[in-house]
Amino acid sequence: MRVLGACLVGSEAELVTVEARFDRRDREKTEVVVTGLPDAVIRESRGRLVCALEANGMHLPCGRLFLNLVPAARPKSGGGLDLAMVLGAAVAAGHVEAKGLERTIFLGEVGIDGTLHAVPGGLAAALAAKKQGVDCFVAPRETSAEAAWIPGVRALAAGRLEDVVAHVAGVEGALSAAAQPGESADQPPDPSVLDEVRGQALGKLALAAAAAGGHGLLFVGPPGAGKSMLARRLGALCPRLTVDEQLEITRVLSAAGRWPGGLARARPFRAPHHTVSYAGLVGGGAPPSPGEITLAHCGVLFLDELPEFRREVLEALRQPIETGTILLSRAGRQLELPARFQLVAAMNP
Repeated sequence: MRVLGACLVGSEAELVTVEARFDRRDREKTEVVVTGLPDAVIRESRGRLVCALEANGMHLPCGRLFLNLVPAARPKSGGGLDLAMVLGAAVAAGHVEAKGLERTIFLGEVGIDGTLHAVPGGLAAALAAKKQGVDCFVAPRETSAEAAWIPGVRALAAGRLEDVVAHVAGVEGALSAAAQPGESADQPPDPSVLDEVRGQALGKLALAAAAAGGHGLLFVGPPGAGKSMLARRLGALCPRLTVDEQLEITRVLSAAGRWPGGLARARPFRAPHHTVSYAGLVGGGAPPSPGEITLAHCGVLFLDELPEFRREVLEALRQPIETGTILLSRAGRQLELPARFQLVAAMNP
């Protein structure tokens, strides 16, 4: 039995197939085996899986339940695979007939009582599913609301495991359609933000030129001259967001657990402290997560007190500024993250 799920990798999602099989031979207790390079969160889901099934009247008999995550050679992380694993177990144990599993992706964290909890990355998972021809998306309400923004994807919202089981079994109306999003108009350029600044004619002219041409900008002046105040007004002067840019920004924010409740309407503005680490700025960690330059994608990255940043951190910005992406190479895999930002910095003379 195969159930389709997804897990986050950086700012994107990778589809994962959960293969389930139940073996009842010569067993005196129930054992759950998860293979396919799961992380600690997924390994711990074995207990949640058994509790959630029993809470919904689906007791696992004595035997060994095998759950294999495909592709097996890639590490899997996060709680988003819970729902796909629980459904695979229910079908393999014979509690549910798999009528509603085809061309459907299941995403969500399952509590021990069967309650579904939202997970980040719904928009990224829906985009990945659509590329593979999967047109149905089942997830908790907050996560499915993200998928509803993708044209051609049928997003269904679920609150409990029992509702999803009924949907898989073929019960009509077991799940409700996610709320269809309305228009999400981006914020147009607002030159009036410069009216709040008294004086600084040269600084205003530099801001306007940088916004029009997408140029980098460096403010040099004594403390209190208004460098940071001017820099924070750049985003309001930049051109309108295109639909593709809105989707890219929202996908990054969603993967980072910062979904804005709809498509992004304004360009991001990130101002990391000068003590930011190398991984905090360009991304990394285990599992790898986006850094400040990715969170500033299609927006503004502001570095205040520029000389205070460490040299290796500043030098790491050269390639992303040239290419618009950052390629993180780690043991066993490479990860490419979007990082097309406008750099603005400030320093004292």
